[in-house]
Amino acid sequence: MSTLTLGTIVNTVEKKLQDESNVDYSQAELIGLYNLTIRLIVSLVPKAYTKIATMKCVSGIQQSLPSNGLQLVRPICNMGTDGTTVGAPILPATLERISLIDPDWTTATASTTVELIIPMPDTPATFFCYPASPGTNYIKIQHSATPPGATYDGDGDWQIGTIALSDEYSDAIINGMLYMAYDVDTDIPGTADRSQLYYNRFMKLLGFKSALNLGGQG
Repeated sequence: MSTLTLGTIVNTVEKKLQDESNVDYSQAELIGLYNLTIRLIVSLVPKAYTKIATMKCVSGIQQSLPSNGLQLVRPICNMGTDGTTVGAPILPATLERISLIDPDWTTATASTTVELIIPMPDTPATFFCYPASPGTNYIKIQHSATPPGATYDGDGDWQIGTIALSDEYSDAIINGMLYMAYDVDTDIPGTADRSQLYYNRFMKLLGFKSALNLGGQG
């Protein structure tokens, strides 16, 4: 849970942009950059904003996250056929590992107790369960979700709202906003270098040793 307000974040970015009078970037534009930045952070680091959900499985081995889910973070446990009865824990597995142990796992008899969850990195909102579900059981999982964005209002009420991510991501949010702000005006001498500087800091703060290609940067 964050204790930092959006007003604090925007004020810091304004000072670093040397634009405290909002000549180049309005506060509404900066809030837009904030919204883009927190979504980018969650896409790169799913644990940055997660939800615990109890979901009903569909029949078969292939399952999908709830509608607000972006990526499976971890399975937790079975929740019975009523969605409220805590059952056996569920372990994560890889497709390669389970196929090596049991080549016939996709045709195993369905069960209301899930033993393993197999994430699919290339389709993060989809995963497989073992054994297959009959479509009547529930499981509890942790998944990343789209963080709530902020909306500008002329009265300034937006300033007292806390940031959507925990305080540990505050520096990454600031550097991400600066990277995006300078990236808008890369035709102006010096701004491309500034954008690259803040982009590299942003990625380092998120734990990446080398920069990724996020649309022209890196």
